[in-house]
Amino acid sequence: MLNKAFTVVLSLTVILLSACNSDQPFNRKLWKDADGLDFKYRANMVNDLLQNHNIKGLKFYQVTDTLGWPQGKKDDYIYYDIVVKYDGYPPSYVKRLYVYFKDSVAVNTKIYEHSEKKKK
Repeated sequence: MLNKAFTVVLSLTVILLSACNSDQPFNRKLWKDADGLDFKYRANMVNDLLQNHNIKGLKFYQVTDTLGWPQGKKDDYIYYDIVVKYDGYPPSYVKRLYVYFKDSVAVNTKIYEHSEKKKK
């Protein structure tokens, strides 16, 4: 009886923890999908993108073909907004994927997160 109850509780715990994980496989079309400034699928796909899709070694045009045009670009990197929470300026939370290049070839990726602390 106790084993059966333990098994049921353990099973429910595993199901609940699985439901909380909202990761989904990378999908090129959904990654590019946006309504204004909100990219509603990127946060759920970024882990799969970085773990299972090799960005390093791709040329600039291959990265932009796969991920779309970036939200920002500097001399040696581009970035893609994953989550930006606007409740004033500056945004209260920013999460971005940075892709660094050398000679137009991706050499590194990095996730950047920043929370703006409100001053009282």
